[in-house]
Amino acid sequence: MEQEEEEEEEKEEKEEEEEKKEEEGDEEEEEEEEEEEEEEEEEEEEEEEEEEEEENAKQEAHKLEEKKMKEANALGEKQTNKITERSLQTVKTKRKIFI
Repeated sequence: MEQEEEEEEEKEEKEEEEEKKEEEGDEEEEEEEEEEEEEEEEEEEEEEEEEEEEENAKQEAHKLEEKKMKEANALGEKQTNKITERSLQTVKTKRKIFI
């Protein structure tokens, strides 16, 4: 009788230990899954930041290109105005000579 009770107690203890191990295993799995999810979220955030930086760089490059074009157009316009003014001066000078 006593031996049966001892065996019963040992069985219960083993079962309790196995349940604890299973619970600990489940907790470890949950922690690992949470860590993986956090890592994935961090990677996604980093990718989004990189994409945003790339987009900003493209926009900045486009703005600089537009600025260069405007400056080139302004310079070209100044040169054209100078040439036109010289031509007018030449025409005026020729008129004076003929008159």
